[in-house]
Amino acid sequence: MHWGFTTQNFVGHVPVTLKSSLDFVRYAHEKGFFWIELRDPDASLTVNECHEIAAYAESLGIRINYSAQRGLLAEDFWEIFDRSVINTALFDGPQTVRVLALRGEADEGWTEREFQQMVAIANAAVVRAAEHSVGFTVENADAALDGRNQPYYGMIELLEAIDPAVTLQLDTANLFTGPVELSPADAEAFIRQFAPRISYLHLKSAHNHQALPVIDGNPLDFDTIFSLLESRPHWVAIELAPNESADQVYAAMEAALDALAK
Repeated sequence: MHWGFTTQNFVGHVPVTLKSSLDFVRYAHEKGFFWIELRDPDASLTVNECHEIAAYAESLGIRINYSAQRGLLAEDFWEIFDRSVINTALFDGPQTVRVLALRGEADEGWTEREFQQMVAIANAAVVRAAEHSVGFTVENADAALDGRNQPYYGMIELLEAIDPAVTLQLDTANLFTGPVELSPADAEAFIRQFAPRISYLHLKSAHNHQALPVIDGNPLDFDTIFSLLESRPHWVAIELAPNESADQVYAAMEAALDALAK
């Protein structure tokens, strides 16, 4: 496993700037992380700033995956996507442009119209990403996993319908915080089916249908999740639900490292 963390943990406490990004790289180096997911929700960092961050990270041996924060159906999807592709290609790391599978008009998943639109967008995006020699991945966010025999479409149907080159960015807690209650057995079956397409993981805890601000187990335990993955190394980023302060985030991440080491 390539262990890292996502700077999403600090969104709301620390603005996304050149300085804060360099600080996160330094922190990752000091704590022995292999990589970070550099979350820039609006793709606001410039190319020159990303060059500087990438050079600093390389000097410390830290890999980075650049990541904006948009759903496939967002009105400004292509604007954010095009900036993300350029920035993603500048960093040594997973090099995958990440987007979200967010619910649309249906309460649990997507309508027929939305589903077809998402398939078309994802298929076009993976081609445009490949032109810049980067991948394209979709995170299981807040839509139902299984829309088969339902009046909506879900994540399983989306992954089966889109280009196989589109990978899955798996969030371990989102499996259990979506609009439809999911059993650990169903989550295990989902991971087993799509394990070969997983790009990287957000290691996040859920309890009672809520994501947690600490790493403290999961309805489908982490050992089982890791056992389902292919033998190739996986990129794993610690992700935490919002904490009250940046200091609490740092404390929770260091507690997570201790727990995972044990």
